[in-house]
Parts: sequence; C-alpha cells; structure tokens
Amino acid sequence: MKFRWAAGLVAFTFASLSMASFTFYGSRASFNAAIPGAVVEDFELANISFGNSASIPSPLDKTTNNAIFSTGSIKDGVRFVGQNDPGFEGFYLGNGFGPYLTKGLSTDFTGTGIASVFTAGNVRSVGLDILQNFGNGSTQVEIFGTSGLLHSEWITVTNWQGTFYGFSSTDIITKVVVYDGQIFNGYDGVDNVAFSTAVPEPATMTLLGLGLAAVLRRRKS
Repeated sequence: MKFRWAAGLVAFTFASLSMASFTFYGSRASFNAAIPGAVVEDFELANISFGNSASIPSPLDKTTNNAIFSTGSIKDGVRFVGQNDPGFEGFYLGNGFGPYLTKGLSTDFTGTGIASVFTAGNVRSVGLDILQNFGNGSTQVEIFGTSGLLHSEWITVTNWQGTFYGFSSTDIITKVVVYDGQIFNGYDGVDNVAFSTAVPEPATMTLLGLGLAAVLRRRKS
C-alpha cells in the first residue's frame, strides 16, 4: 500500500494482518489533533553540537549514561534497539549533519533495522519521522503488539527530510520496526517519536469513517 492517498486526507481506518483496527494519519498535524499531549522523544537532550555526529551503544533508553546521553535524557516509556542483524553494535546520532536537520537517531552502517520498543504499557498511538541515509528511498515498517505482528507495509522515505508515519490501534502496541533490508548499503533512522495510550474519540472516528466513505465514492465516480 502506498503511503497515504493525499495530504488533504486526514486519516483512514482498516483491519490489518491481525484483527487490530488502525487509524493512519497523513501528517503530524493530523496526528497531534487526534492525539493531543503525546510523549515525544526528539533526542534533543543529547550532548552533541550542531554539525557533528556520534556513535552510541545499544540499547538506548532512560537508563543510558554515557558521554552523549545522561540518565533520564531519554523519555520514560520507550527504548531503542537494533533489529534483524546479529552484528549490530550501536547507533549513529547526527545533529545538523548529513540528512539530519536536528538531532536524529539511526542505525550504524551495517544497515540493521531500528526498533522503537514501548515499555510504558498500553500504548495505542504512535507517530514518528522515519529517516533513511544512502538507501533506495523506501523502507518497511512493521507494527507489533502483544499478539505479534499486527501490520507491515513498505513506504516511500524522503532521505533528507524524513517521512512522517502515524497511527492509532485498537490493540496495544509493543514496538515499531523500521528496516529497509539493505545490509552495508542504506541505514534507517527515527526522530520525534511520539507515543500515547490515547486513541481517537468515538465522534472523531465516526467523522474519519464518513470522510473515507466520501473519498471512496469520489474514486468510483
């Protein structure tokens, strides 16, 4: 499925690999409007000056204490780990360096996947900017819940700006994995990782459903 139909479409819902139902958001603005007050990890507390980069051991969470992140610098409720590559050793953090307009986190040059693991419990809404450095412009996003893989899709990624990916789920979300499958070629990253226990209000869901129905009618006409 291509990433969203159009910028003007706020969101849509559907059932995915499991019985979970999802609401996807085409922009951070629409995500924030539906899920206000989400916790956001933007990595801005990292001790790294603009125009520089650094390597950081994995995992990265609130307990991390090194030259780049002190204890408590990462928000409580999320942990970042490598996925799919047993040779993974650490993360790469850039600040106004290469594709990073601000401080952003990616995997190292082995090209492993990057997983945002939600330890807060009962997380049902997630929004994040997905980065890709030196890749082919597409990457796979996998959403996991307590019952396993809930949803998987390939999306187009803007290398230098990042691509927003946001959703709410009827199931609890345990982690989101971003992985383009390119060992030693491209590497994926995340920034501005928002998470919340909230889901859209029933009235909002009804409006979203009506909006989707209208779009479908227009597409058939």
